[in-house]
Amino acid sequence: MRTLLSGCLTLALSSLLLVPLGHATEVARVDGDLSRLLDLTISPRTRSEIEERLCSPAVSLSAEHLERLLGFQAPQVAQISGARVASCRQDPVLGPLMLESFLGAKFGYLPFDPDIFERLLFGLRRLPQEKLSETLDQARFEHLLDAAWAHLLDTRLEALMTEGVLQRPTFRPEQRRAAQQFLTDWLDDLIAGPGLVALQADSGDRALFLLEQFEAILIAELITGAQPGQVRAAIEAARHLAHPFPEPAIALQQRLEAGNLPEDFRPLLEQLPSPDSGSVAAPPLPRAYPQNTVILEPSNRNWTTQLDEPEVSPHSWSRALLVATLLFAAWLLAMVGWPNRRGLLKRAGAILLAPLLFVATEAGLTLAGVSPLMDVRPSFNPNQVPTQLWQVQKLDGVNFAVTIEGRARQLAFPVVKEEDSWRVFVLGESSVHGSYYPLEETFAARIQHNLSTRNPGRKVEVINAGVGAALSDGIAHYAFEALQYQPDLLVLYLGNNDMSHFVAMAGFRGFTARSIELRYLLDRVRLVRVINDLLPEGLLDRFAGAAEDSGYLDLEQISKDDHRVLLNLAEANATQNIERVARRARRQGAKVLIAIQAQNQDQCATDRPEDSSSGCFPDTLRRIALEAGARSGASVVDVPAALRHHAGGQLTGIAGADYFYDTVHPSLLGHAVIARTLTPQAELLLGDQSTP
Repeated sequence: MRTLLSGCLTLALSSLLLVPLGHATEVARVDGDLSRLLDLTISPRTRSEIEERLCSPAVSLSAEHLERLLGFQAPQVAQISGARVASCRQDPVLGPLMLESFLGAKFGYLPFDPDIFERLLFGLRRLPQEKLSETLDQARFEHLLDAAWAHLLDTRLEALMTEGVLQRPTFRPEQRRAAQQFLTDWLDDLIAGPGLVALQADSGDRALFLLEQFEAILIAELITGAQPGQVRAAIEAARHLAHPFPEPAIALQQRLEAGNLPEDFRPLLEQLPSPDSGSVAAPPLPRAYPQNTVILEPSNRNWTTQLDEPEVSPHSWSRALLVATLLFAAWLLAMVGWPNRRGLLKRAGAILLAPLLFVATEAGLTLAGVSPLMDVRPSFNPNQVPTQLWQVQKLDGVNFAVTIEGRARQLAFPVVKEEDSWRVFVLGESSVHGSYYPLEETFAARIQHNLSTRNPGRKVEVINAGVGAALSDGIAHYAFEALQYQPDLLVLYLGNNDMSHFVAMAGFRGFTARSIELRYLLDRVRLVRVINDLLPEGLLDRFAGAAEDSGYLDLEQISKDDHRVLLNLAEANATQNIERVARRARRQGAKVLIAIQAQNQDQCATDRPEDSSSGCFPDTLRRIALEAGARSGASVVDVPAALRHHAGGQLTGIAGADYFYDTVHPSLLGHAVIARTLTPQAELLLGDQSTP
């Protein structure tokens, strides 16, 4: 009996010791996994395996643990991992951290990446709302004022400052407490009213409205106490706000009445919303878009509109050189044959000499393979998007092309493509990027899923190379970069940004329609490239330096003639860039699929005039794709027709608000239908190896 009691006592003591030991082991394992997710040298497969482990309900994970991944200092790919883990655990205790991180990403405290903010919001919406309301009072919002200031500084003020050193407004304790209380009340009203769906970008985006409210308050603080040069920049920043918040005008009016600003500031008051306009109500929800994944039946219907081979013709510069040579020979013969007319012929020769020399020089440089400046760097990049998307890094000992942090999707793919695999790059603007949806919901990811399902056993990679706010100049360079990674197919879906942004550029004092047109022309002249290379580095930049107020909006609208010139220029620019991508891809053995970019027919009906202010260009986008396809021989898929057909019939269907959440950006359903539309022709091109 004594031996039995002794054994039981030993077993009990051992159990008590093993519980904390097992807990300590589990904590150490979790800490190790979190540390590995912060490691930038692990492969996507390893990262996915760790995320899946941490998603398990059997793993104990606190908000303090996840703060390591969702903190400001964490790399972007680790923050994406943190958002995935927080969302998949469906734990209301994580709600406060998820909300802080969601707003932080929207405010720029964390990277503005839908794989962070939208995934966190999806996770918050899946939580029981009653429990969520109880826990969100624990959220900490103090850093959001600082984040709003940083966002305002990065996106507006630094570019607008012409004098002085900008000092951040000091936030008094009572201001911070007021901000905390305001945010708490705002959140309570939101949950009690429309719900967290109002924070979705495709359903109203109250989060960005909140950010702009804070920015208006910060601008008002600057106007109240800053130096005159800083006040001018603050007023200009207020003009860029999308909503007519009265706070900046109130601050300016009060300072003028106090006599603390020169009278030449008084006309600026008229450029701001009226100080008596009252508070601005949050925009109503246009509609609440669903979050659940859209599943469509596969389709073999081919929406290709043009499959012709390009006409083979002599190079234009070869013809120009031939014409110049013939003209020169004719001039020499005339000099010999008509000696009594030599005086007149000499004057004519002097007049024609410069253009003939230019044509001959340009033709010679072309035939020698000298590229114009447009091939060296993008001609137009008003939004300062990255000029390079990927860099090579070793992940788990293998060379991967890894996305450089910026406006592109954070991806990594092996530099060397596997044998018998298909590699596809989808290139374009924010519609390709899927700017407000997780990566797996974009039509690029859905094309990969469709191709993999239709071709079991074959490795398929579809790489989302969409970049928000990019123009076709930048996208062309991304395509040239993609051609270094053995693509089998490039899918091009673009054009809208050129049509919108060329006109928008001319709305700033640093640009005019003529200067944009001149830049367009000079960047296509090879002789300009040669001269640029011969001059000392930076010399042209010093001569072409922008005026101090070049970032300010013009006070007058551009003329109708200039508007027409810019739209024609934008159309030509987008068409030529798509064509040059298709031609270079063809030379390197890759296929190209051009998609006609679709638009919301509820807002951009084809019987309405095209309007740059609304961003509606359905006819022009069709011409851009069809002309580029005709010139290059690339396949063209009619996406708008496919969307209309899905909406009820190719001739009668209206692809409107179900497929787009604004004029051009697809909804979840839109992404799904676009993917289904592009898949059959993509599969046909990938399977056809008979022609380059």
